Amino acid sequence: MKKISFLFLIVSIGIIIYFFIKEQFRGIGLSPWENMLLSITYLVVGISLIILYRIKYLENKNQEKKGK
Repeated sequence: MKKISFLFLIVSIGIIIYFFIKEQFRGIGLSPWENMLLSITYLVVGISLIILYRIKYLENKNQEKKGK
């Protein structure tokens, strides 16, 4: 699950950077489809970060139990 979340996070960052460059530096407005894709990408980033945070929290919790 951790590797899949990292993969989605890396792909999402690439998409966000592409649309940022397209919109800001080239001066081209995004189409409705591109805006929807960008919104979905933000959602995927948020879900990936929540999953990674939860995995890290559970790993730390398990290490504390082993340390006691």
